[in-house]
Amino acid sequence: MGRIGRDERGAMTLELSVIFPALVLFVFLSVQVGLWWHARQVAQGAAQEAVEAAQVEGAVDQDGADAAVWFLTQAGYMSDITVGVGRDATTVTVTVTGDAFQIIPFGNWPVTVTASGPLEQTITQPNR
Repeated sequence: MGRIGRDERGAMTLELSVIFPALVLFVFLSVQVGLWWHARQVAQGAAQEAVEAAQVEGAVDQDGADAAVWFLTQAGYMSDITVGVGRDATTVTVTVTGDAFQIIPFGNWPVTVTASGPLEQTITQPNR
């Protein structure tokens, strides 16, 4: 025997219609964070590759930028890519920026990574 006004038919459907979109959003957000993290790792690899190309004796900044762009083109997962290479007397620094691949239509997932390393220099025999 049921009480008057306590009919619970359809309650589960109503609960699922409230919970399911939040659950789907959580799953997509988790995947988006994973894509952002992967893009960050790819950008780190590209920056390190650029440092290795630009730190060789006789190399120029463009060599490092070309190496980073090649690496990012092969790996994918990023858009609006910018590579900056700078050097001083002893070090070369590379900054890679871009946006991670998006599966959710809102928000921006920027990636900025910097790597640096020493410039290779030949030391002559008397100075060793």
